[in-house]
Amino acid sequence: MEYSLKNTRAVRKTVFIRGKRFTILLALSLNGIITVDIMEGTCNKELFKQFIINKVILSMQPYPHANSVLVLNNARIHHNSELVKYIEAFGCKVEYLPPYSPDMNPIETAFA
Repeated sequence: MEYSLKNTRAVRKTVFIRGKRFTILLALSLNGIITVDIMEGTCNKELFKQFIINKVILSMQPYPHANSVLVLNNARIHHNSELVKYIEAFGCKVEYLPPYSPDMNPIETAFA
C-alpha cells in the first residue's frame, strides 16, 4: 500500500511491459459469424483487402440476395476505392455507417 503526506500526491512506481498487439477481423451476417481472422500486429489496407477478397467475398451473393451488402464503419483501412470496385464487380454493395455511430454497428454485439 502506498502512503503520502497530507495534501501531496501518492506515487506508486511499477514496471510496465507492453504485451503483444493482436487484430481481429470479423465478418458477421444476420445468421452469425461468417469468418474470422486473428493476426499479430496491426491491420492495414492491404491486409484488410486480402481478408475481404480471400474470406468474405466467397460468402457473399449478388444484391438483393442474402449476404449481398457489406457494411463497414469509417475506419481508414475500410476506405479503399479499388476494393469497393472489386466488391461491386461481384454484384454486391458496400455501405458505410455514419461517423461515430458504434450503436448502429452490428459487429459491436459480437465483441460485447
